[in-house]
Amino acid sequence: TINTHGLCFGTDTAAANALDDYEEGTFTPDWNGSSAGTTTYSTNQGSYTKIGNLVHIRIYSGINGTSGSGAWRVTNLPFSSPNSTAHITTGSCMTDGLNIENNYTWVVPYKNSNSSQLDLYASKDNDGWDQVSISDDSSFAIILGITYTAA
Repeated sequence: TINTHGLCFGTDTAAANALDDYEEGTFTPDWNGSSAGTTTYSTNQGSYTKIGNLVHIRIYSGINGTSGSGAWRVTNLPFSSPNSTAHITTGSCMTDGLNIENNYTWVVPYKNSNSSQLDLYASKDNDGWDQVSISDDSSFAIILGITYTAA
């Protein structure tokens, strides 16, 4: 049913449970280093679906190079996340041409709390996480998806 609070399911009429926000859109991901810089692309597209406070983003970027340095990060996400470690999340991705140092093999997009940015981390068997650095590679393609909570 639809009431003044939004769309409710079954016999539930509580405002806290009503679906009152649905949005789709596009955005332009900004890939740069933790020490900023300017990045060039062969393609760079982002889209999102927001339902309530859940946001799912999709990014397809072909990165040709950057003048940035430090760790790779994506800014200009459509929504920031709340300031709570309960809202830290990871997603999935596939890369083409990404060379990662020290035999790290598994790359994941990481969304920290209280942030409107996304970082790339890598891991390998029986070892810790390592932030993917521009010094690892400054030219690659990536397709990723991640779902996170909006503030």
